Amino acid sequence: MGDRSDRRGGETTTPAPPAAPEERWIGIGHRADVQGIRGVAVAIILLAHVGLPGAAGGAVGIDLFFVVSGFVITAVLLEELHRSRTISLPTFVAHRARRILPAATVVVAATALACWLWYPVTRLSSALDDALSVLAFVANYRFIREETGYVAAEALPSPFQHFWSLSVEEHFYVGWPLALLAVLLLARRRPTRARHGAIAVGLVILVASYVMSVVVATSSAPTAHYASHTRAWELAAGCLVALLLPTWRSLSPRVAAGAGWLGAGAVAGTVAAYGAWTTFPAWAIAVPVAGSVLVIVAGTTLSSGPVARVLSIAPLLHLGRISYSLYLWHWPLLVLGPLALDRPPSLGLGLLLLAAALPLAHVTYRWVEHPARTSAFLRARARRGIAAGAALSATALAVVLGLTALTAPATSTPVDASTVPRVGDLATLRAELLAGLQTQRVPDDVLPALERIALDGPATYGDGCNLDYADVEPPGECGYGNPDGPTVVLLGASHAAQWFPPLRSLAVSRGWHLLNRTKVACTPAAVRIGTTQHAGEYVECRTWRGVVLREIEEIAPDLVIVTGADAAPLLGHGKEGGATEWAAAWVQTVRRLQAAADEVVVLGDTPRTFADLSAPDCLALHRDDVPACVRTSVYAPPARDRREAAHAALAGLAGVEVVDTEPWFCVDGRCPLIARGLQVYRDAHHISTAFAYYLSPVLEDVLPRVGVRRDEPVGQLP
Repeated sequence: MGDRSDRRGGETTTPAPPAAPEERWIGIGHRADVQGIRGVAVAIILLAHVGLPGAAGGAVGIDLFFVVSGFVITAVLLEELHRSRTISLPTFVAHRARRILPAATVVVAATALACWLWYPVTRLSSALDDALSVLAFVANYRFIREETGYVAAEALPSPFQHFWSLSVEEHFYVGWPLALLAVLLLARRRPTRARHGAIAVGLVILVASYVMSVVVATSSAPTAHYASHTRAWELAAGCLVALLLPTWRSLSPRVAAGAGWLGAGAVAGTVAAYGAWTTFPAWAIAVPVAGSVLVIVAGTTLSSGPVARVLSIAPLLHLGRISYSLYLWHWPLLVLGPLALDRPPSLGLGLLLLAAALPLAHVTYRWVEHPARTSAFLRARARRGIAAGAALSATALAVVLGLTALTAPATSTPVDASTVPRVGDLATLRAELLAGLQTQRVPDDVLPALERIALDGPATYGDGCNLDYADVEPPGECGYGNPDGPTVVLLGASHAAQWFPPLRSLAVSRGWHLLNRTKVACTPAAVRIGTTQHAGEYVECRTWRGVVLREIEEIAPDLVIVTGADAAPLLGHGKEGGATEWAAAWVQTVRRLQAAADEVVVLGDTPRTFADLSAPDCLALHRDDVPACVRTSVYAPPARDRREAAHAALAGLAGVEVVDTEPWFCVDGRCPLIARGLQVYRDAHHISTAFAYYLSPVLEDVLPRVGVRRDEPVGQLP
């Protein structure tokens, strides 16, 4: 027999071959080029956020940060794995606490205090909720919910919005060390086998997460942008670069140099070519991710190569060192700086604020971030670092909760319709609008209160009958009033839903069966439009429109009240232009409604803002100078060419009532923001519930007398 064997009791055993010697692991050491990548990443992010022309693609700096973070953390874990054949989770957690929490605590607490001083009270409660989500490391999922909501689409940005990327990283750092430790145990603590297993796990994460990011982006761009499961592949790419370090070291210098230039070109090209994050498909993020991977690979093989030398220049190294603190500070300054200085945002002001962020970041790095990370006392015991991190988080939490208690709205109940006055007629309304233009300060008892304007909205929002982006079928009948009365359908987007409160009162008064058929950002006109939720056409809108029109044709209602936003993002035109196509689309829809319903009323679109601040936000910042808001937060009907073309075309259809609502809001081209002690708007382009109730009589006057006897006078709405 050719093998060595022992014979015991008739059995033959063959000893296992000796384990292969473990490879000698060489870590990454000090990588100046990696620090330089951090410097480049934070620089292009800042330039994109300040609005520098040609730098909108700088948002991909986040992708560079993700790759670098995955690379560095994995390299650290691999060194420990080869050195001690284990991974100490307490040590890892303590390291992350020392690295992340000190600077984050300072910035969160300072930003919360700054919000209390300068952020509009209309948004303060929401901003403090954002801060709480930051401390819980779930900010990214909060912003998914916020940006998926149509009402928040044009709101003032949150000073905490940039913290979403830290939440993504921390979620990855919870799972990745556990995965490495599990692989190590399965590999019987053999580092080389464990590394090979980790490569397989990293590849699975990369492929699965990348596929999810591309697929999810077709239905929800905010989710694809913010979610941890759609961003994990970028960190996994960095992890794989670290796991394959021996491979990169075997590359020839010529190949490494080519990889470096190709990677640098890919990153530079995306900065120059890409726009805002919502304007390019998710798969395109692979370009800057691949570019950063190639640059890191090139530096691994050729540490003194041309790209590495450029990345190692002193200014980039300094930016890389302070990149974390600089990233934390820059966004609150850009959001809150203009408010504190009472100046509109501009490129010049933004650059000045970025200049102020540099010394602030340097001080934070020098006196907070660096001492905490290098403290011998905290590094000596893992529990000390963890305890210090917990204490810092508790401190920030106490600050945020204290400010939340101080700024909580006095009431959260909806506006009581019975407390809202009703306008008598158009002449009276005009007089009240003129008086509103002379209002100097916000009344103390203004309705809705500034502190709770964000909670204002039609009841149809709360009951799910104003459909969200993805929905095409109502959750139920969504009927109100008398089920046996004349059927009236309210059709359109949120600019139709804003008329729901007085129409519901009218349904009760007149015995109507009111059906709410509204969907966010979806025009009833038969056109193809875009959406901020994903790239391409808002297909869900076209589907819903077909469903509702077929339903109306089946039920043959007594009256259809239809309206929509004239500034819809028409494919091929955007929010302006395309008047001929717009008018033809409205005629097509209204003709179908005419064939199905006894009466059709088309309400003209309501005015909207053409400024950076919505009316409530501006009023909150200028309580004693309301005229300043009338001058700066200009309100007027949008897309006048579309509006006039559609109204003219519809006026030619017999039996269709077209109502111009501009005189209900504006006098001689000026639109007040407060009238009769009521806020006219609840955001940048929706009227408040209180003002909708106030307009009840003039709305009732333009509607057919469905459900009213010919000899019965039209009375005041309840």
